[in-house]
Amino acid sequence: MQKPEILLLDDIQLVGREYRTTLDNDQYFQDIPRFYNDFGANEHYLHIPNRAKPDLAYGVACHFADDESFSFLIGEEVSSVDPEPVEGLVPFVVPGGKYAMFKVGPLDEAQDVRRYIYGTWLPHSHYERREGPDFEVTDVCHNYFSSGVHVIIYIPLQ
Repeated sequence: MQKPEILLLDDIQLVGREYRTTLDNDQYFQDIPRFYNDFGANEHYLHIPNRAKPDLAYGVACHFADDESFSFLIGEEVSSVDPEPVEGLVPFVVPGGKYAMFKVGPLDEAQDVRRYIYGTWLPHSHYERREGPDFEVTDVCHNYFSSGVHVIIYIPLQ
């Protein structure tokens, strides 16, 4: 597996649809692809006002609870948040800071890359994960990123 690039990112303002899943029995590995399918098939992205980069979808793991449940927000970067939110869509700010960026091929490889990040790379790196959400950026039309890259995973670092 590749080594990541280490980047400093500014805050990223998103608007998207929030789905709930759980870490229990790795349920999220099954749920997240279905969430992306719902988001695309039902064209939720078309209802996001002020879309900044329409060819890119963001997926953010956030709002973790003690029972291992969490939210997975799928949305797009926006230039500004509309004061009157669209029903079913929520704003979210990915906090700026230092991130490890992993480039992934097809979306179905993302789960294996996440296992590598947390099982191999992070424990053997000189970095520590900081508070904040992991997130991924998906090249919806497969022509925005360089050839063969369809997903980029970001992990917050100290």
